[in-house]
Amino acid sequence: MKPIIALFEKVVQEHQGTSLTTQQLHGKTFLRAVTSTKTTISQGDDLQGGVAVMADEQEATIAAFSLRLVCSNGMIAPVSHFYEKLSLNPFLEESLEKSLHTALHTSEEILQKTTEQFRHAKQIPMSPAMVQQIEVILDSLSNLIESLGGGIRLSRIRMLTMRRVRRSESLFDAVNAMTDLARDLPDPSLRWQMEAIAGDCLMGALNSGPNPPKPLVAQEPLPLAVAY
Repeated sequence: MKPIIALFEKVVQEHQGTSLTTQQLHGKTFLRAVTSTKTTISQGDDLQGGVAVMADEQEATIAAFSLRLVCSNGMIAPVSHFYEKLSLNPFLEESLEKSLHTALHTSEEILQKTTEQFRHAKQIPMSPAMVQQIEVILDSLSNLIESLGGGIRLSRIRMLTMRRVRRSESLFDAVNAMTDLARDLPDPSLRWQMEAIAGDCLMGALNSGPNPPKPLVAQEPLPLAVAY
């Protein structure tokens, strides 16, 4: 995995970016970086764009990533923005390098879209239907992870998240509640999933109808080890 870490840092430097974190768990490596481009959601609330990578010896997932500087909350952008999954092949590193360059080249455009959506989310009041949809998505994630027998109890995470979501006046508040929780999770696998859910919700995965949308998080749950 060291070659992938070195490749990631090389590409980030070529784009005058900054590597943020490198974490490893269960044979997976999690990498994050931001570019120098910043936008403003509101006065004193700036957003920085970049890229996140989750990789092992068989595959690598590359996603657009954003960081709110006022609170250090991160968010994984949904599939509709930039989200690639590369399978194991002899040219994995070559494919990864190309994908990283593409993600960083498009990060400014994606950052602008994300900023506009954050601003818009402040004007969207939370409805009981939207709260219910978030609850169903979190329950689905919990069931998937527990089916792996990973040894993590998600009831506390779900409880804390839904407590804040129910108190949220706007979609912006609800998304911030999810990214707040994700930021403090020690397990990078679960953090990725929570930030992806937040990204899906911000970018329009919720609707005002009674039926919850299918969450756009990673199709396969990730192995978890941290017990709460």
